[in-house]
Amino acid sequence: MKDKHQFTLSEFKLLKSQISIRPLHITIASESMSPWIRVGQQIILSKCEYKNIQPFDIIVFFQNDKLICHIIYKKFDDHFISKGLNTYKFDEPINPENILGKVDHLQFGKFRRWVLKREFRKIEKKLAGAEGFEPPTY
Repeated sequence: MKDKHQFTLSEFKLLKSQISIRPLHITIASESMSPWIRVGQQIILSKCEYKNIQPFDIIVFFQNDKLICHIIYKKFDDHFISKGLNTYKFDEPINPENILGKVDHLQFGKFRRWVLKREFRKIEKKLAGAEGFEPPTY
């Protein structure tokens, strides 16, 4: 039986085709972005171009049969690195084709960005001592 929070690739492609017509309303299913985005909260996703996505943007992407809402940590030529607010773990690299959309109504101001940068640096330092850790420079 399929978990209600799992999505097939064809379901993701259907959502991606819908977002090209109009913004989508998505209900958050996990605490990974709390306290800024809470379980049960509705977010509005807009279609976005790869070139317009920047660090600290909040996106929804498809990975491991789930839709995930996280913050962009780093942008590279052909992929992104992201993470949730409530985890020390960075996500696997995200292919731009797997991005569903960008959350436009919940952007971080300068102070919150500064706090997040500090937190990201602390996490990298803590993890640097962990066996097998490699900083997210994919």
